[in-house]
Amino acid sequence: KINVKQIGRSGNGKSLGLASLRDIEYDPPITKTRISNAYKRLRAGETVVNPFGETLFVDKRTLAHLAKRGRKPSELAVRLSELDAAEETVRHPHEIWRGEQKSRRIYIRMVTLPSGGKVINAVDETDHVLSWHSNASQYDYWRKGTLLYLRA
Repeated sequence: KINVKQIGRSGNGKSLGLASLRDIEYDPPITKTRISNAYKRLRAGETVVNPFGETLFVDKRTLAHLAKRGRKPSELAVRLSELDAAEETVRHPHEIWRGEQKSRRIYIRMVTLPSGGKVINAVDETDHVLSWHSNASQYDYWRKGTLLYLRA
């Protein structure tokens, strides 16, 4: 049951009385993105529209952030293979939070992924999707800050 009074409040999922992410109905699986296609798409640039109607860029800046120094090639490959899942997370999240870094929003979506992850989150900053990852154990880790959106 959605309580719209939770929108705009600060805290975490538990303090706001939200259902555990483990109890949310998962969205259907998303097919992996071919890594070579992900590179091409990011270099060419594309956009995704979030539930607020804002257009966000997924492009060379995103690729530069994903490929930052110190990132293992295997981790980069997983993230690139989840490009479509990340974009769907921005389009159709279960929740959106204003993170501790005020310029960033965290999009959270429960989905079964080819990599085995259950939670995928995407991070935007200003008008770009910067990063994303999936995780099967940190269900509630990203649920903190100010709740901006809750899927009905």
